[in-house]
Amino acid sequence: MSEPPLIVFFGTREVGRLTCDPLTFVYEQAWLETEDRFPISVALPLSTEIFGDAPVRAFFFNLLPEGNVRRRLCARLGISEGNDYRLLTEIGGECAGALSVAKSAKPEEASEYLPLSDEELTKRIARGGALVSAAGEEGVRLSLAGAQDKLPVYLQGEEMYLPKGAGPSNHILKLDSRDFKQLPVNEVMILRLAEASGLPTVRARLRRLGRSMAALIERFDRKRNGVIARLHQEDFCQALGVPAERKYEAEGGPRFAECVELLRAHSISPLEDVHSLTRWQLFNVAVGNAAGHAKNLALLHGPGGTRLAPFYDLVSTRAYPRVEGRLAMSVGGNFNPDTLQRKNWARFAADLGVGDRYVRALGCELADSLQAAIDPTLRSLEAEYGRKDFLRSAVVPIVRRSTKRLLASLER
Repeated sequence: MSEPPLIVFFGTREVGRLTCDPLTFVYEQAWLETEDRFPISVALPLSTEIFGDAPVRAFFFNLLPEGNVRRRLCARLGISEGNDYRLLTEIGGECAGALSVAKSAKPEEASEYLPLSDEELTKRIARGGALVSAAGEEGVRLSLAGAQDKLPVYLQGEEMYLPKGAGPSNHILKLDSRDFKQLPVNEVMILRLAEASGLPTVRARLRRLGRSMAALIERFDRKRNGVIARLHQEDFCQALGVPAERKYEAEGGPRFAECVELLRAHSISPLEDVHSLTRWQLFNVAVGNAAGHAKNLALLHGPGGTRLAPFYDLVSTRAYPRVEGRLAMSVGGNFNPDTLQRKNWARFAADLGVGDRYVRALGCELADSLQAAIDPTLRSLEAEYGRKDFLRSAVVPIVRRSTKRLLASLER
C-alpha cells in the first residue's frame, strides 16, 4: 500500500508537497510566487524542479527522533523502525523550524494547550518517556531530533502546557537519563559556562521533577517581536544534505571546514559567525564535549537573512567514562583531544584559510575566560538549585583538565 503525499505548511500556507515512492519534494507554484517566500533549506533552493531522494531525505528525516526514543515511538505507533516517511506523517506537526507536515490539504488552525502538571509529566515519563507517551494522542503531533528524551512544551510563567493542533511550543524540556547521570544538570552547567565564555547560546535553567532534575531550554526557533511564532531553521546536516546516521565526521559526516564554508556561503555576517563557530570547536575541546557534530549546529533563517543559530546541546560527555572520547569533528585530522598538538591546530587553521596565530589567540583567550568562569558559574547554579555533587566530582574536574590540555596543545 503506497503512502499518501504529505503537504508541507508554513502556518496555514502550503509550501510544497512530499511524496514517498519515489521520495520527492516540489514547491507549490503559489508559494514560489508569494512575496515573502523562502527556501525550506539551502539544499532545496526555490525552484520549479522536483527534488529527488538525497537532499529531501536529509532535510525531512533529520527532523525525526533517533535511538531509543525513536524505537519506543515506533513501537507505540505500530510503525516499522526504519519507516521514516510514516513516522514523519504521524508526528510532523510541531518540528524544529517553522514548517509542519500533514496528510490533509487543510492545515491545522486551532491552537490548544493541555495543562501539564509535574505529577502528570512524571506519570508520562514512567509510561515510557515524555515524547513517546504523547504520541498517538488526538491532535498531538510532536517531533524533536536527537536521542535524548525531551518534549516540546509551552511555558507560561511556571506553568507548563503540551501543544496541540497548531499551537507552537516555546521551550524544550530535556529529561534525566537512565544511562547518563544528571545529564540535564551537566548541560545547564556547560551552557552557562559557554555563555560566560562569550559564546552565543540558548537560555537554559533547571526544573525539579520528583526526585530528578530536568533542563528547560528556551527555543531559539520561536518568538518574533515578542509573539510566540515559529522561526525557520535547519541543522547543518539538513543544510549539507547529510543523513542523521552520518552526523559524525568519522562516519563520513561533515568536517569542520565544510561547516565554515556553509556559513561563508549563506550567512549575512560570515566573519562574525565563523569566529563564533571556531570558538565553539575550541570550547568543545576545553569542556570535553565529544558530541559537537553537525546536527548540533543550525542555521536560523529570518526576514533579514541567514545567521548561525545560538549554540545548544552542549555537554561534558567525558564526565561519562562509557562515552567515546573522540571528537565529533577532528582538529587537523586528529580526533583524540588528549593528543592534540600545535601542528594539528596549524592544519586546522590552514583548512579554514586563516592564520595559525589567529586560532591560537582565540584558544588562549577562550581558555582564560573559561577558567575564570568555572567557580562563579558553579556557585551561581548551586545558589539557585542546591549543591550539585556530580558537577563537583565529575564535570568541573573534567573541564579544568581539558582546558589545561587545550592550552598545552596550542603551544607544544
